[in-house]
Amino acid sequence: MTRLALAFSDFAQPLDPGGAPRLPALARLLSRGRLQAASAASWRHWVLASAGLSAPRQLPAAAILAGRAGTFAVATPLNLLAGLGHVHIDPRGPLELRAAEWGELCAGFNREFGDAGLSLAACGRLGLLSLPRALDAVTHDPEPLAGREAGEWLPSGPDGGWLRRVMTEAQMWLHHHPLNEAREARGEMPVNALWLWGLGPDALRWAEAPPPALATDDPVLRCLWRRAGAPVRSPPASLAAWLGTPEQAGIVTLSLAAWCHEAGAALEAAERSWFVPLAEELAGGRVASAEVYLGGRVAILGRADRLRFWRSTQAWHEALQ
Repeated sequence: MTRLALAFSDFAQPLDPGGAPRLPALARLLSRGRLQAASAASWRHWVLASAGLSAPRQLPAAAILAGRAGTFAVATPLNLLAGLGHVHIDPRGPLELRAAEWGELCAGFNREFGDAGLSLAACGRLGLLSLPRALDAVTHDPEPLAGREAGEWLPSGPDGGWLRRVMTEAQMWLHHHPLNEAREARGEMPVNALWLWGLGPDALRWAEAPPPALATDDPVLRCLWRRAGAPVRSPPASLAAWLGTPEQAGIVTLSLAAWCHEAGAALEAAERSWFVPLAEELAGGRVASAEVYLGGRVAILGRADRLRFWRSTQAWHEALQ
């Protein structure tokens, strides 16, 4: 029998519960399993803790991606939505850029801001920004902040203002950028912001035992696993695909946006591909247990959960409150 640790990187409670899709399998799993608040600071921290590694609250994602001396920040392309008095991060989350788009974006950025000691490079689906000096600032990964008010999560601390100015200047530069004109002509969201985060020195060190196998498309975690010489592969499309892998990765991370940028449709895809078969495989004993990270809550699931039939089944978003 197998055990699964599964993290959804961009799972969030619906802004409008009344319009949330029905997910009966997830609702049944949550109602009969055990739910607890995650002690980890983020979904990446939870994955690292599942692999036996303790990480500082401010994960040095940029230094991990860089893998070399210097000072760096992660630059995540976003679409910010301006409202009356507030600016929100688009509920669909960070944007995925094509390789050619990254090339155009980085070349133009470096022409515009190179004299200030800034240099942008693509690193998988993220950007890596080289900074002219060490900074003391608190920053936040925007991926789990989709749909939230942006101002609450901007860089803070002694050098937070400097980082905010860089972000503001990048926004002004991106306004009417040819890259965005082409994206909008294709019906795609414009890149109107580069969100900077992930500062700090890379002091993460694995214990002597190698971490368990991981399936993820996250560039930061892939770098860490490769450094440890541990197996890392792309995430499976479904639970059936995971079960069919000869050497199953004990830890899997998934992005709902990889299925669809429309939140309801993405959740319905996760229901079909993961939650329905997970309920079946737990009942049948092929999966012995599972822990699922869902936006700061962890569902602990086991075969015996099916015996708790007396528990009433709540809507999945109510169970996660």
